[in-house]
Amino acid sequence: MTKKARLFELLRHRWVTVQVAMRCAGMTAVSQRVTEWEREDGLTFDRKWIKSNGSRYLAYKLSQGSGC
Repeated sequence: MTKKARLFELLRHRWVTVQVAMRCAGMTAVSQRVTEWEREDGLTFDRKWIKSNGSRYLAYKLSQGSGC
């Protein structure tokens, strides 16, 4: 399975931050892949800010109504 495919599977099942993507899929370009899938494939992703130790991170998850 490619890194991009692993990332997509993660996004289908859970909220994914860059840290999670690096640990589980071996990639850090989460926002680029999400934008690419939205633009090219018409998928929709939910976004939320996660606060941890004074820092904020954006997390992504594939929306339920995305047709997947």
